Amino acid sequence: MLRSLYSGVSGMKSNQTKLDVIANNIANVSTTAFKSGRARFQDILSQTVGDASAPTAQGRGGINPRQVGLGVQVAGIDTMTNQGIPQPTGRPYDAAIDGDGYFIISDGTKLFYTRDGAFSPDPDFSIVTSDGYKLMGYAPIKSSSTPTTAVEGVENGIDTAATFDDVKLNSTITADTNVTINGVVLKFHTGEGTDARSEDTSDPPIVTYDYYGVTTVNDVLDRINGNKELGVTADLTNGSLNITANAGTGELKISDGDNLFEYLGATPVDVTRDYSELASLSIPEINPEDPTGTDKISNFSIEANGAIKGIYESGSVVLLGEIALAKFANPAGLLEAGGNKYTISANSGTPNVGGASVEGRGDVLQSSIELSNVDLANEFTDMIITSRAYQANSRSITTSDDMLQELLNLKR
Repeated sequence: MLRSLYSGVSGMKSNQTKLDVIANNIANVSTTAFKSGRARFQDILSQTVGDASAPTAQGRGGINPRQVGLGVQVAGIDTMTNQGIPQPTGRPYDAAIDGDGYFIISDGTKLFYTRDGAFSPDPDFSIVTSDGYKLMGYAPIKSSSTPTTAVEGVENGIDTAATFDDVKLNSTITADTNVTINGVVLKFHTGEGTDARSEDTSDPPIVTYDYYGVTTVNDVLDRINGNKELGVTADLTNGSLNITANAGTGELKISDGDNLFEYLGATPVDVTRDYSELASLSIPEINPEDPTGTDKISNFSIEANGAIKGIYESGSVVLLGEIALAKFANPAGLLEAGGNKYTISANSGTPNVGGASVEGRGDVLQSSIELSNVDLANEFTDMIITSRAYQANSRSITTSDDMLQELLNLKR
């Protein structure tokens, strides 16, 4: 009988813990990007009052073990990391993540991780959370304004053997641009009249794209991809412009250089961004590329790949930085630090940090925030079940007490 008393107590304590989790979920139903919790139970070690036995040779059958359970305990409290619904806000500083990534924020000394993208500017134009933690990312890579002097393996300022890291999708095409890939010279430039392509048989062969109305690299990609029959194709995959030209394939990575297909140096620049490169992001009021200091910002955009671009009064579009995202092998293992923040734990794994839209980190959605993933219908149902389970366990205690009382009354 004493076992039933302790089993009832363990059931009440465990269900109280579960009710605490449920109450916290309900309290945070409107918390931005909140991840609900779930309490799980497991039985405590049972007392064996009779061992099992196997069938005997004399024909007697086997006997199952006889055990009495000693109660219940909390097996774990899990964080449900499924994504909440993104809600449009119309506010340009707000951002949500469509994927598994986390924003990286800093208090100046330590990094934290969050799905709460309700950001604001501070007086220094840094992008900060409601608690003043700064949003972290990468500063744009700047290239020189003139190609490097030709060296061995370089033609027209272009390294014919290397991977380039300086093509800007909205770069304006102001003059003929030639790229040699695997012995084929590709000529991109704006033309007049009907879209056309010409090809000569010189050595190396020259494929010329003469397109009317082409002004940016995006225009070139659109035109090439729309003309597969021309024999030269291009596609944009994971931030890389892949061009196939008869003899083979060459790769040009898309980054944020100042000029189309500009060669940065005799040694190609590696744009793989290191963890140590993380820096706070800002949207400056004055165009950082304006030497006069008078070109003020009129608007800005946050693209799906995390690129922050400022639009200034002069009409200039300037890449201001790139939002970095972190992805964890086990996001449920992160430690909650309050204020919608998380820190790394021994079981979360080290963060895979980099740009958005790659490696499963997800896309950044501007002017949206992620809602809580709490399901009120499930929470209220669980609350009813937990309440009844608590009452049932308390009833087992009172019933055991009544039985003990009857035992004591035998002496009378």
